[in-house]
Amino acid sequence: MKALFATYPTGFHTAGGGEVQLLVDRDHLPQVAVVVSQYDLWRPRFDEHDVVPFAVS
Repeated sequence: MKALFATYPTGFHTAGGGEVQLLVDRDHLPQVAVVVSQYDLWRPRFDEHDVVPFAVS
């Protein structure tokens, strides 16, 4: 499975709980065979992923 992690564009400028959770999940999901990518505004690649979790703080 491939997951594309996303948050609002300035999310990591004022990182809160949602962004911290994205980073923790990103580091641990490969242990259960989930490939994680971070959303790129200029090249979103939605069609290459199975799920797109979106974090809001």
